[in-house]
Amino acid sequence: MKSSTKFWEIADNRGVADLFKGKLLKITLFVNSV
Repeated sequence: MKSSTKFWEIADNRGVADLFKGKLLKITLFVNSV
């Protein structure tokens, strides 16, 4: 669990987490619209 937390810390620093969340949000909206 600690390694995944470290991963998210690195991802947040790189802004990757925001991109991933954005894609996740788009997918969720797409699924909801269907």
